[in-house]
Amino acid sequence: MSFLEENLEELNEQFIEDFRGFCTALVEQNRDVFRELRELLIAIPSFCYLIIMLPSGNRENNLNIAITGLTITLSFFKDNKSIVFQMQAILGEAFFEKFQKNWGDSSVNLDSAVESFEKAITIFPEENALDEEILAELQDKLGLAYFKRSQIKGNPNDLEKAIKAYESALNRHLQNRK
Repeated sequence: MSFLEENLEELNEQFIEDFRGFCTALVEQNRDVFRELRELLIAIPSFCYLIIMLPSGNRENNLNIAITGLTITLSFFKDNKSIVFQMQAILGEAFFEKFQKNWGDSSVNLDSAVESFEKAITIFPEENALDEEILAELQDKLGLAYFKRSQIKGNPNDLEKAIKAYESALNRHLQNRK
C-alpha cells in the first residue's frame, strides 16, 4: 500500500486549501530564494500526476488537488515547453473529467479543458513520430471538448473548431500509419 493510499482520508477539502496556500507561498518565495525552493517546486507536478493516477479515494478531491498544484506552479515552468506541455495536457484531462462527471461548474470546467488542450497543442514539443501520435490524441480530446461545448452553448464556431480538431487528429493518425 502506498503512502497516498494509506492517507486517503487526508486528501480532502482542507488539504486542497492547505496545498493551495503552500504552492502559492512557494511560487511567491521562489522569486527571492530560488535555489532552495527549486527542487520542491519541481516535485509538485509529479505529486499532482501521482494524485491524478491514484485509483482510490475521492476522485473529485484528487482532481482538485492536482488542478490546484498544476495551476499555481505553471508560471514557474513557463520557460520549459516540455513541462508546460505536460502540465497543460494533464490540466485539460482533469478539467474535462470534472465536466463529464458534473463536478463543480460544468461550463467553467469545459472552458478550462478547451483552454488547456489548446495551450498544450500550441506549445507541443514535436520531436518524433511518437510525439505525432500524442498530438493526434490531444487534438481528438480538444475536438470532443469543442463538440460538447457546441452542444451546451449552441455556438456554431465551436462545432467548426471541433471538426477542424478531429480532421487534424485524423490526418496525424493517417500520417503515422504510413
